[in-house]
Amino acid sequence: MQYALLMLVILLVSGQSVASKQYNVSVEKPKAFIYAGTSAFFAMVFFAVSAGFRLEYSPDYLPYSLGFGISYAASTIGMFYSLRWGSMAVAGLAGSYSLLVPAFYGIFALNEKMSVPGIFGLVLLVISVLLICDTKGKIKFSLKWAVALAVMFFGNGMCSTVQKMQQLACQGAYKNEFMIVALAMVVVICGIMALVNRENPRERAGICLGLGAVQGTMNGMSNLLVMMLTGMMAGTILYPSISAGQIVVTFVLALAVYKEKFTPRQLIGYIFGTVSVILLNI
Repeated sequence: MQYALLMLVILLVSGQSVASKQYNVSVEKPKAFIYAGTSAFFAMVFFAVSAGFRLEYSPDYLPYSLGFGISYAASTIGMFYSLRWGSMAVAGLAGSYSLLVPAFYGIFALNEKMSVPGIFGLVLLVISVLLICDTKGKIKFSLKWAVALAVMFFGNGMCSTVQKMQQLACQGAYKNEFMIVALAMVVVICGIMALVNRENPRERAGICLGLGAVQGTMNGMSNLLVMMLTGMMAGTILYPSISAGQIVVTFVLALAVYKEKFTPRQLIGYIFGTVSVILLNI
């Protein structure tokens, strides 16, 4: 049962990238903030429904909700433009690298120790980045794509870090409340940014709202299933499996569906990156 749920989580996590990529390739002028706000709204609704609308207010989690909301918005917008301006496979790998942010928070703020596999994983990660950045390859890095990848990396990493901070500060309480308030803030932030950027909500509204709703629902479902799986299997199996599975599925889809091309050097770098993510999770 738990392995079927694990496979479903991997597909849901990968599916979020596919939804965002598909919106980008389907629309000439995509509405980044409307799309991100729609995704956050449906994720928020999913969390509210899964909690049975039984929510408890406390000022203790509000600062963390704000921090998570800003990080989530940065992660979503960064992923959106990473997929628009470059390779889906590389964007998926960069998203997985973001686990370094909470890892370093644990080391420097909580005095946690990095494991020996984690050290080897860090070395492989550096080698992976150097190999993937092949100037002779068909997948080339532009400045705007690098910025989008960096925003996604830090936004995604800070989401995990703020979640960890909130759970420590609130002793594991208010999980749903924390997420719902944070996602509501994301909807507001994206709404304001959509107005500032004068995004037209009526232009290709159906595909924007449809795929945004799909991505947001998958986000909520994957988070809920991960919380369920933490009580069913060891974290040393769960998290490396999700990270590696997501990287592999995204890579296969990038090649098969979106016809992305890699040089042999970049392929080796991608393999090293996958192994590094597994080692960093152990």
